[in-house]
Amino acid sequence: MVPKYAILSYTWLADDDEITFDDLTEASAQHETDEINFEAVIKRNAKPKSTGYRKIQFCLEQAAKYGLKYSWIDKWFDGQVKKGHPWSTIQRAHSKLGPLVRIGPEEASVASSEGLRAVYTAGLDRDSSYSFFQSFETDNLLSMQDSKTHSLQKRMISLVYSKSYLQHSPDMKTISREIIGERFLPLLARLTTSEEDGNIMLLAQWVGMDMMTAYLFGLENGTNWLRNQADADKYLAELEMKKDDASHGKYSEDVCMSMCKAARSFIRERENGETRPIGFEKLYKPLEEILIAEGKPEEYIMKRTASEMMDEMLASHLPTSITLTYAVWHLSQDAELQKRLREELTSLTPRILPNVQEGDDYDLPSASVIDSLPLLNCVLTETLRLHAAVPGVQPRIVPAGGITLHDTFLPAGTTISSNAFTLHRDETVFPDAQSWRPERWAHVFDTTHPSDDAIPMRRSFWAFGSGGKMCLGNNFARQMLKLVLTSIYSNYTTTIVDDEGIEQAETALARPKGNKLVVKFHLVRY
Repeated sequence: MVPKYAILSYTWLADDDEITFDDLTEASAQHETDEINFEAVIKRNAKPKSTGYRKIQFCLEQAAKYGLKYSWIDKWFDGQVKKGHPWSTIQRAHSKLGPLVRIGPEEASVASSEGLRAVYTAGLDRDSSYSFFQSFETDNLLSMQDSKTHSLQKRMISLVYSKSYLQHSPDMKTISREIIGERFLPLLARLTTSEEDGNIMLLAQWVGMDMMTAYLFGLENGTNWLRNQADADKYLAELEMKKDDASHGKYSEDVCMSMCKAARSFIRERENGETRPIGFEKLYKPLEEILIAEGKPEEYIMKRTASEMMDEMLASHLPTSITLTYAVWHLSQDAELQKRLREELTSLTPRILPNVQEGDDYDLPSASVIDSLPLLNCVLTETLRLHAAVPGVQPRIVPAGGITLHDTFLPAGTTISSNAFTLHRDETVFPDAQSWRPERWAHVFDTTHPSDDAIPMRRSFWAFGSGGKMCLGNNFARQMLKLVLTSIYSNYTTTIVDDEGIEQAETALARPKGNKLVVKFHLVRY
C-alpha cells in the first residue's frame, strides 16, 4: 500500500539551483541512512544549491502540518531524462515492476496488449504537449489533441495512404521509377565509379524527401535533393541549428508553402502533368469546401493544408533515414546475409539495374511483389523493432470516469502512455530482445504455418503506434524503404567506413548520436 504523500510543485531559480536525484542520493549516503539531515546539508552547500535544499525542506515541513510523512519530489525520472536515457529507464522499470509503472505524480506508463487496447484502440485524447508539432501556427494530424477533429481530417486523406492504393497507384509507380531509377541509382553509380563513400543518413533523407514531396505536390513541384544537394543542405541546416528533430523553422515553412502554392495552381489550371499532387489535392479540396462555408479566408485554408503537408514532409526524411541507416548498418556487418538477400532480390522480374540512363525505357518490379519478399520483410521489420525511429512515450489523457488497468484505477486527468522502446524489448515476446535477429520474424510472415508467438509479436510491434492516431504514412514508409533497400542490394554490397556515434539517441526522433553512417558501395557484377 502506497502511503499518502504531498507533491512538491517547484520552479528552480536557475539551473545550478536545481537539486538532482544524484544530489539526494549523495546526501543520503553521506549520512549512511535513507534520512537526510537537511540543516547539515544546507550548511555544507554554498548557494545556490542550499536554496534548492531549503525548498525541499519547506515542502516536507508544510506536508507534516497536514500529517503527511512523505512528499513526491519528481527527480528520479527527470534526472534520467537530463542524462539522455529516458526510454531505457522506463523499460528497466517495467522489467522490474510489471506492465503498469508510475513515472510521475499524475503520470503512468503501461506496456501490455491490454494497455494498448484500453488507451490507443479506445481512442483516448492526446495531451497538450502535442501542440508543439503545429506548423504555420496551425494544427495537423500529429498536433491535434481532440479525437473527433483528428478523425474528420484523417478520413479526408487516409485512402491515398492505404497499402492497396499505394501499390496500384500509377502516379506512385511513375514517382518510384523517376526517383529511384533516374536519381538515386545514378548517384550510387557515381559514388562507386569515383570510389567515394556515401553517408547513408544523408542519402536516405534526400531520397525520402524527394519521394514524399513528389507524392504530395507532384513530381514537377517536389524537391530534387538527390540532384541538388545544396537545397537539402540549407533545409537540413535549419533543423540542426534549432537543435530539435521535430520542429520547423521559417525557411522550411517557406519551402513547404511554395510547393503548396504550385500544387494549388496545378489543380486549378491544369488537367495533366507527370503526376498529380495527390496528397495536397486530397486534403485541400474538401478542406476548401468546408472552410469556405464557414467563412474562413483562403490564407487560413492554405495554412491548414500546408501544416499537414509539413508534418508529412518531416516524417518522410527523418524517420525513414533512421530506419534505412540501421538496416544498412546491420547488413554491412553480415556478408552472408547480404548474399541471401541479393539472391531473393535478383529473382524479381524485371530486375532493378544499376545503370539506367535518363530517358531509357525500363520498369521496376511491382510494389506488391517487392512487399511479399520474406527476407526483405524480416530485415525491415526487425530494424523497425530494435531501432524504432520514434521510440518514446505517446501520452494520452484518461477521460472522465477514469479507467482500470491491471487492477489499478487511474482517475480522470491522469496521463497514461506506452512506448515502442519498452514494448519492443519485452523478453517474453522477443527473446534476446537486445539483439538484431531478422529470422525471428520468419514464422510471423509465414501465413501457411503460423506459430503460437506470431500473434503476441504482431500485437507488441509498435513502430508506427496503434489505434486511430497511429502513423498515417506507415504504408508509404514501408513501401519506400523496401524499394530503396531493393535498389541497393540488388546491385551492391556495402561495407562500413565510419560508424562512430552509431549508438541510437533516446530522443523524440532517435537518430544515431553521430548523425551519420558512412559506407562504401561495391558493384556486384553478374
